[in-house]
Amino acid sequence: MAAARDTRRRGKEFGSLADVVNPEIVVTDCSDPDDNRILEAAVAGAAECIVSGDKHLRRMKAYRGIEILNASGFLSRMGL
Repeated sequence: MAAARDTRRRGKEFGSLADVVNPEIVVTDCSDPDDNRILEAAVAGAAECIVSGDKHLRRMKAYRGIEILNASGFLSRMGL
């Protein structure tokens, strides 16, 4: 029960940092077609970075000026 409560609390904390977007562009630049939707959402939301462990996205390093980081790189960038 405590774990579920903690997960809900953390979800609410991150939810306050997120924006829901409806991309109006179509991207076909990632080698994995399923990952293009991540790029579309990042562009539509004017993201500063994408945090992902996905190897196809990570290989890109950046997309249209949006840095692509793994979790460790993101935490380091945030000074954590």
